[in-house]
Amino acid sequence: MVGAGTLGDMNALAPEVLAYYERGDEDLRLRSGAGRLEFWRTQDVLRRVLPPRARVLDVGGGSGVHAQWLAQDGHQVELIDPVPLHVAQAGLAGVSARLGHALELPFDAATFDAVLLLGPLYHLIDRGQRVRALAEARRVARPGALVIVATINRYAPLHDTLRNARYFQPAVRARNDATMRSGEHRPAGTAAVVRQ
Repeated sequence: MVGAGTLGDMNALAPEVLAYYERGDEDLRLRSGAGRLEFWRTQDVLRRVLPPRARVLDVGGGSGVHAQWLAQDGHQVELIDPVPLHVAQAGLAGVSARLGHALELPFDAATFDAVLLLGPLYHLIDRGQRVRALAEARRVARPGALVIVATINRYAPLHDTLRNARYFQPAVRARNDATMRSGEHRPAGTAAVVRQ
């Protein structure tokens, strides 16, 4: 099972991925606990590289965690996400938010000063889908604009389970070892796949 539909069905989000995000946990993940480090680091990098008062497209921007502070910093932010709950949450943050998918952006070419893909590539495990998402981001970016992409490498689950002293549990170790070989993370208890 893949994270998003095939190229023939570009806007389909795998049911298990949608169910995971519809739980609403993603908003809190970056606002509390260890997730704050990711939030602060992303905020630091973006504040250093974005031009002032940029028109920013946050593709797969989730609940608007980053879009909200970007808008407060004076950027004009549009967010697109395939999860209805995320779009509703982001809209409450004072951000222009709509349903959509990284593989088919509903914007004219050369529209944005910066395009963020801080999450979509995790769920696009097919190379063709990743290339398509990057091509779409480039298409809607103005000439010379930044396209900023985040990924997770295949060793991230290993680091997490070593930090949590869980790596030597047989099932956890087997999942981690499979992830390191294939680059596809299959979290326990879910059919979802995350490309690393």
